[in-house]
Amino acid sequence: MAQKWKAAAALMLVLAAGTAPADEFKLTPSVAVRQEYNSNIFFDTSDEKDSFITRVKPGLELLNRTERLDLRLAGYVTPFYYWDESDLNSVDQDYSGRVNYRLTPLVTIGADAGVRVDHQPDRDLLTTGLTYTDNRRIQQRYGGKASWMFTELMSASVAYGYTREDWRGVDAGDDIEDWDSHSVTLGLSRELGAARGVTVGLLNAGWAEYDYETSKTDYYFGTVGVKHRLTEIFNLTADVGARYTDSDFKVQSLAIVPPGVLAVITEDENSSGWGGIGHLAVEYAGERARASLAASHDINAASGTSGVVQRTGVTFNGGYLWLEKLRVGLIASAFRNKSENEEFTGTEINEYTYNFIPSLRWEFYRDVTLEAGYGFTYVDDRTEDGNAVRSLAFIQLAYGLPLLE
Repeated sequence: MAQKWKAAAALMLVLAAGTAPADEFKLTPSVAVRQEYNSNIFFDTSDEKDSFITRVKPGLELLNRTERLDLRLAGYVTPFYYWDESDLNSVDQDYSGRVNYRLTPLVTIGADAGVRVDHQPDRDLLTTGLTYTDNRRIQQRYGGKASWMFTELMSASVAYGYTREDWRGVDAGDDIEDWDSHSVTLGLSRELGAARGVTVGLLNAGWAEYDYETSKTDYYFGTVGVKHRLTEIFNLTADVGARYTDSDFKVQSLAIVPPGVLAVITEDENSSGWGGIGHLAVEYAGERARASLAASHDINAASGTSGVVQRTGVTFNGGYLWLEKLRVGLIASAFRNKSENEEFTGTEINEYTYNFIPSLRWEFYRDVTLEAGYGFTYVDDRTEDGNAVRSLAFIQLAYGLPLLE
């Protein structure tokens, strides 16, 4: 592990040196130590397991911005120590990079990549609402994009993305499957007249393919939307549209086979259909208060399952600087992950997840913060007719100071 970190640090310094002189350059090491109490590690409905958990998260981030270049590299390694369930001890890793380069005043290209290795049952709780076991997941994502400015008012873009997930230690009979996806998105934007602020019209269309072990879904979509910047502190983006999905999947059923024996057989099925999609994002950044609200209704890949789901989600993230160094924060979210029987896969999913996390953060010294909070999660699995409740209390000490800037 130490050798990996030395190699990553050397790579960051070489890349930084190759892009000098820089308008902005930062190399920031950081570390956070977090103590948690988790009342229901696996979100069980009856046999709940609780534990104190200690997490140490060292990291390194490099930022380099010039007139043409925007570069970010980051890496984090996070050991988890369970006080009462030591067999769950693990080490998560997260490495990512992003680069945008302006070839000409009118053309910009970019790429991004990331590799993540994780084990925690709540690893995606705040982004998808889904919970898993403690199986090891290796997630890879790679993408590229390009944009063109046709005129001062109109621009176009094209983007490609690839994602792959591999699971380790999955027991026979579990519905957890490896999968990968390809996606292509085309976009067109044009500045529109506005009585106040700046308003941009958006038109997007694209395709994605989600390939699981027992299912495969082709997804096509088109949306029309608007992005409005009312002031320096308020932004709104919204779009609505339609989608079409075509899914092939395997279904198991009981049947009598010669010579009159009852057996489980696997058959290939197909399902296709239309639906509506929509997205909303509102951002506010005032002098003392910051808040963002995001809502979406779309088809998404579902980790830890056998196919895609129709996901509806609403997330709020806000904070208020109560005193000069004291900040009050709140994260709240609600998700519904739904897949009818034989709609996208051969199994049914209908799960609601709600999160509520207030917190208090104090910067008691320059670049050093102390944060404490409480999280409440409620999971309502209507397919299995069960629900789970989890309480999580935490306190965290974090430090991050740019070495070079």
